[in-house]
Amino acid sequence: MEMLTQEILGLQQGAGRGDMNACYALGRCYADGRGVARNDAEAVNWFRRAAELNHPEAQFALAIAMLHGNGVEPDAAQATRWLRAAAAKGHPGAQNSLGSSYATGRGVPQNDAEAVKCFEKAAMQGHAVAQFNLGMCYVYGQGVSPSYVEAYVWFSLSAAKGDEIAKESRDRAAEALSTDELKVARQALRERSAEIASRRRSGIGVPKAA
Repeated sequence: MEMLTQEILGLQQGAGRGDMNACYALGRCYADGRGVARNDAEAVNWFRRAAELNHPEAQFALAIAMLHGNGVEPDAAQATRWLRAAAAKGHPGAQNSLGSSYATGRGVPQNDAEAVKCFEKAAMQGHAVAQFNLGMCYVYGQGVSPSYVEAYVWFSLSAAKGDEIAKESRDRAAEALSTDELKVARQALRERSAEIASRRRSGIGVPKAA
């Protein structure tokens, strides 16, 4: 018989009262096997309860479970529904994943322009993967006009967080630029970095529950 820790018991009590944070935290415990045996189906159950209470992290977690079939049958259309809900609340991971869905036609009609919009929202919150994805859009002209200047900016921002592939992509973008273009790109990078930092300080784009 499973011995429940005080943390789990406390979360169960909170979840039973309809506390969305407790529901999400309990889902995370089951997803990670922390304090209880790992159980993806039970994790999905609690993520869903929190998601229905408008918890953005839970909406994102539920969407990812649905995309990968963890504890629930894969359902790209329903996953997209929850990604949209979390993205609308400013969740950068959801914005990036929604962008990937638009880029690949996963659960939604393929739309490069919409993918770019989603990637940009997440990238402006400092999401490294979204920054890399946006850089790739500029390299290949998917949803935007091709621009190695913009690609350099976004790859640089992603690379600053330690991504080796982003570093290599930044260097390749730099090689495609003239000396003057590289100066423009570096100035744009400084300005973009400052804008992202300013948005973070002011709380713009920070995920909010309804």
